[in-house]
Formats: sequence, C-alpha cells, structure tokens
Amino acid sequence: MCKCLFLYENVQILIFVQIRTNVKNDVNSQYLNPKPADNAKQAETQAVIPGEDLKPLYDFTIDCKACQSKLTAAQADLTDEKTKTAALTKQRNHALQIARGGSPFRRIGRAAKWFLIGAAAGAIAAKSAH
Repeated sequence: MCKCLFLYENVQILIFVQIRTNVKNDVNSQYLNPKPADNAKQAETQAVIPGEDLKPLYDFTIDCKACQSKLTAAQADLTDEKTKTAALTKQRNHALQIARGGSPFRRIGRAAKWFLIGAAAGAIAAKSAH
C-alpha cells in the first residue's frame, strides 16, 4: 500500500493506493483502498480516482520531493555565499580605510599634529627673524 500526500491550493489530499493483481487474466489494476465509513462525514470526503490519474500524481510527488531537496541545497549555498560576501566586504572596507590613512579621528589627529608642528616652526622662524 502506498500513501501519498498532495497539497493543492491549501487543501491537503491524502491518498492510499493499493495495487492488486488479478490472477485470472494477469492484469494489474490500481484503485483506492477506501476505509469503511463510520459516519456520513467520512463518506463525503472519500473520492475515487482512476488508475490512469494516479501515475501523474505519483510523478508529481516525486518531482516535488526532488525540487524540495534542490531548494534546500540552494538555500544552504545562498547562506554560505552571504557569509563569504560579508567577510569579503568587511576585508575590502578595512583595506580601503587603511589606504585612506585610517579612521577619520586618526586622520584628524595626524593633520592637527602637523598643523601644530608647522605653527611652532613658523613661530620660531618669526622670532629669530626679529
């Protein structure tokens, strides 16, 4: 007995399939294995699906499972790529910051230091000229 679960527009369909062989003429026939109905509601929910329609449904289930595994692998690859991209972006930003001379506070401090050295040299030169 095979059990298949299909999701179609937010409606779940659970199908039990049993394959029997007719010994008299060796013909395989597929049909649903209906459960005995305990009440009227169960009788309303049972459906008969022809055997020729079960093969496409089964193929769809197999394809769906294959697509789900591919999706899981692709999502894992995407997570890895996001991690790699974040690390490369951080490394690139750090290299650019070093190429510009460090952080803004470090550059301001370096510029202020050279401004003070220049001002002191100018004051010494002006004093010695008088």
